Amino acid sequence: MNFGEGIVRQNQVNPFDDFGTPMEIISLFGGKKQYLQAITELEQEIYAA
Repeated sequence: MNFGEGIVRQNQVNPFDDFGTPMEIISLFGGKKQYLQAITELEQEIYAA
């Protein structure tokens, strides 16, 4: 499984598709690297609770 591809596919479901295409969403974070960092930080906060 391609990790990046899995993330993009996750964003093709509601409500994520309301924010735009997967590439538009990634660009909102400043690129793939920043997007993945934001996801990592979110996961850490969720599992720290």
